[in-house]
Amino acid sequence: MADFNLCLHLNPTPIYAYSEERFKSDYFSVYLPLLKLLNKNKNIKFSFSFNGPQLEYIQKNHPEFI
Repeated sequence: MADFNLCLHLNPTPIYAYSEERFKSDYFSVYLPLLKLLNKNKNIKFSFSFNGPQLEYIQKNHPEFI
């Protein structure tokens, strides 16, 4: 099978929608399932990008993610 490159970009929550409840929802419905999927195949290279409030939420509530 031929190699191919794929780039996914997740746009962070707009600044006016910041709330701990929104970050919690995004974490459990988007980021955690995606990380579990990506970790199943160690050949997939990936990175995440977070804005400041998102990163603070994850560091405080889910440090195992980082």
